[in-house]
Amino acid sequence: MKSTRILFFLLFTFGLSACVKEDELKLNTNPNTAIFLDKIDRFGENRLNTNVTMHWSADDQDGYVKGYEISLDNITWSFTTSQDSTFRFTISNGDTTDIHLYVRAIDNDGNKDLSPAYLRIPIKNTIPTISFDDNLIKGDSVYTVFSLLWNANDLDGNETIDSIYLKINNGDWFSFSKKTNFVTIVPNNPGVTGADQAKVYLGYDALKINKQINGLYIDGINHIYIKARDYSGAESTIDTLNSFFLRRKTSDLLVLDAYNIATTPSADLVYKEVLQSVYGAADFYDFFRQNKAYFPSIWKPTFSLFLNLYDKVFWYSDNIASNNNAMLLESGASAIQNYLNADGKLFVCSDFANNAFPLAFSKTSPIFQFSPADSFQTFFAANQKASIPKDSFLIPNPLAGSGYPVLQASSFADAVDPFFEKSNATVIYTANIKRNSGVTNTKVVMAKTQNANGKTNQVFCSIDLFKMQADADTNGQQDELKKLFQKIFLDEFNW
Repeated sequence: MKSTRILFFLLFTFGLSACVKEDELKLNTNPNTAIFLDKIDRFGENRLNTNVTMHWSADDQDGYVKGYEISLDNITWSFTTSQDSTFRFTISNGDTTDIHLYVRAIDNDGNKDLSPAYLRIPIKNTIPTISFDDNLIKGDSVYTVFSLLWNANDLDGNETIDSIYLKINNGDWFSFSKKTNFVTIVPNNPGVTGADQAKVYLGYDALKINKQINGLYIDGINHIYIKARDYSGAESTIDTLNSFFLRRKTSDLLVLDAYNIATTPSADLVYKEVLQSVYGAADFYDFFRQNKAYFPSIWKPTFSLFLNLYDKVFWYSDNIASNNNAMLLESGASAIQNYLNADGKLFVCSDFANNAFPLAFSKTSPIFQFSPADSFQTFFAANQKASIPKDSFLIPNPLAGSGYPVLQASSFADAVDPFFEKSNATVIYTANIKRNSGVTNTKVVMAKTQNANGKTNQVFCSIDLFKMQADADTNGQQDELKKLFQKIFLDEFNW
């Protein structure tokens, strides 16, 4: 019996010892890590770019893997629970390099793989690319102010782009943040001829920066260049625009011609002759020149900054919807409002189509935001536009002030749009108008508004003034029309 107890004791002790040793072996087991790729055999131009996605895994015989540590030098480690990651490597010098990737697993007991998985990753830097948007400058010449839009990319990731550089002619390279892709250039002295520095405005909000760009030629040919540079110092191929002639500012009066209908007499000839006689030099901008090449691609800020170069603006237009089913006057409404807010002086002369955008000129039209007109009568009865028969009169309102002449139609004027004036507007002219129905609710065809200082900042006319040429002398001079333009530009706008 005693020998039996001794045998049981020995067997129990041996079994317990075996269990302890087995547990001790399990506690000492470390996880084993593997990267999905054993090696990457790529050389020269076949190397990977600097964006690389890697995958790894691990197993643990006596527990489970709770995470991994990643290192690029086998010294400094960072923890992750992911089994894959996209690395964006940076090459600081040269075009190629080797990245040494180490991965080690950590199990639930905190044990780490003592032999981390290793992979050499051969990478090369990809040169960035950049190109101008050619749609912003379509004509062979530019009216003083121009904008530039570009697109920069890098296969290594656009975040690897360091800077953008712009150059005008033989000027210095001008640096921009990689986040910049749209700028507007305004000559510092737009009336000079020759080389000049220029103001630079960033983005669509036109944020002016303190530094100016050089190399610009006013009244001369200009070449624009651009390039991108990444963090490694690699530069893109230089892109350029078609060269263009930059027109200089020659007057403080800008005339905007948005009239594209052939008429007798010619609107262009009548207004040009009257303005030259009354005012002298003026800068003429034809929206329809070179097959609509001068329709502004971007009204704000480009066209807005262009308007702000001038003390006075005369805009005349027909009733054709020309730009995205809108009249040009509607498309430019925001720029016009900014111009008026900056103490600009505006004379608008136009007629308006019933089917222009918005349909039938409802009160949502942007024209009613900046003009003295509250609404057009044509809104109330479709196709009931007024007309002014030949020899009919436009009668000045005494409340508008002295100096406004009586005007008489020298030819039949159709497409007349009498309007209801706003409460803060002063009526200048009413007309002896006619409707097919014989009924009219308003006869107002011209009104003005004043700024906060009581100065006239806008005159708005809803008829074709070039048809008001009566009282001509024997030389065919348009005396009364000239008196009107003289009253507006030399009296109302003389502040």
